[in-house]
Amino acid sequence: MSKREKAESHQVATVVRAGRNSSASAVASRVTRRADPSLLDPYDWGPDGIPEGKPIRYVPGQGFVVED
Repeated sequence: MSKREKAESHQVATVVRAGRNSSASAVASRVTRRADPSLLDPYDWGPDGIPEGKPIRYVPGQGFVVED
């Protein structure tokens, strides 16, 4: 089975699992969001906008660490 065939098979299985207890439009909506997250509505960060994050660094063997 080619990579494309495997991907298509996985998509069909996802639709079948998602549709067991859902309407067809709800299933299509979920599958579309999984396939293309850019279709989601933008997040509303409120009047202050995106909050400032904390700096991080990568520590080999440990992962990312938030610096204080």
